[in-house]
Amino acid sequence: MPAHHAAAMAAQCSEGDIECAPWAECLVEGPLPCSNTVSGNVSLFLVYALLLGIGAKLLSRSSQQILQMTSVDTILGRIAVAIVCPLLSALPDLLLVLASGIAWEAEDIQEQLFVGVGVLTGSTILWLTLGWAVLLYRGRSDLRNGEAMDGTLENKTTLTESGVTTDSSTRICCLWMLASISLYLIMQVGAWLYYAEDAVSRESHERWAVVATLSSCFALYVVHTIFLLFSVRYQHRMLREARRRRRIEEVKQRFIDNLNGVRLEGWVALAEREMPARWEEVEEIRSQEQRLLGSSSDRVSGRDRAARLSQLALMLLGGLVLLGTFSLPMVTTLMRLSGTSSHMRHSQFYIAAFVLPLITDGPEVYEFLRQAKHKKRKAVSLLYSTLFVGVTTRSTLVLGVLCTLVLVQKAVWYFSSSTVVTVAVALFVGSLSALMRTLPTFWAVVVGPVLSLLAVFAIVVLESDFIQFE
Repeated sequence: MPAHHAAAMAAQCSEGDIECAPWAECLVEGPLPCSNTVSGNVSLFLVYALLLGIGAKLLSRSSQQILQMTSVDTILGRIAVAIVCPLLSALPDLLLVLASGIAWEAEDIQEQLFVGVGVLTGSTILWLTLGWAVLLYRGRSDLRNGEAMDGTLENKTTLTESGVTTDSSTRICCLWMLASISLYLIMQVGAWLYYAEDAVSRESHERWAVVATLSSCFALYVVHTIFLLFSVRYQHRMLREARRRRRIEEVKQRFIDNLNGVRLEGWVALAEREMPARWEEVEEIRSQEQRLLGSSSDRVSGRDRAARLSQLALMLLGGLVLLGTFSLPMVTTLMRLSGTSSHMRHSQFYIAAFVLPLITDGPEVYEFLRQAKHKKRKAVSLLYSTLFVGVTTRSTLVLGVLCTLVLVQKAVWYFSSSTVVTVAVALFVGSLSALMRTLPTFWAVVVGPVLSLLAVFAIVVLESDFIQFE
């Protein structure tokens, strides 16, 4: 940008509602105009949030369609389950973390990294509190002899006589999650050892902890991915569940197409409710149709597959373009908004931790809840496994990228409060999931509203001016 334009914008910034700072000046040319006023930045934040939410939803739908289009016994199916889908789940958070490590001025990077830390902290806590609890409440069914019964919920108000039962693969995924959460402690212990030193000395001494953490993160990510590649049972269940959902959608669409404009929503709802219990009958009917239709069916199937591939490519491209384009402007807008708060330290961290995860992870959380409504033990257990795989990916890959940014930008780890709270929440929820095979609905109340509010309160108190837990 020309010098006279930069000087003019800096002068305009000084006349606005936000105190002038390198990141507060409108020096970044983005897809949307920047603003020097509070109302303008709030408007931009809402626009960017909408666009990032659409991008996250497109990636979530792409992940589901990839599973529906791949076969159980192919290498592409294994790659989809072990690599592609977990990566697409964490990609919105990953891009925001990367954007937080891009600063136009070197002295801004320390404050800007609070956005990336907030996104990672908020996403992890969201999945392990509200996501975990609402999935338990949504997927609960009656308990008989300590086991959840498929599809039955006679008393919807009880907290002790209903719940979910998970299988051994879910508890294994939970143990992987607990192992990944322990990586936070490597970085945090290194930060505590050199807490009393000045920023320059602390940064040089913390480098060994940063290198150790990012190396461990990427190593565990690779090992966990290899585990998923050879976890045949988990792969088969993921792909079969995706195919089952696709068949339900096809039958629902066939109902609607054959009604010739007559609105009979009750039939569609009945088909959606009865399909999981009649899966074998549907597969038999479908195979008979294919034998009768012969080559004509093959041609239709080929055209349908080509249409699905085109739709998948467009959704992936659209999601990647939206997230890749608007992540950095969102971080810049948050930094400008943080200048309006003189009474709260690191206000950009709170917005990134408590608002952005609802936008980037909300579509996938909603998809989880929609899938859990059939109250099938295997389906709910699989959803919990997927939840723990997603948290493991964030605690390895995304945390590794964050530590890489800290190392490259020569920043200091001033994020003790978020680290301690994240580890505490993960240890509580992970221990509960690993030790208890059957989880009563009571724990949804404890982990959902209670634990999530405690986590928010703990972070606010530890970050306050009175404690300044760094």
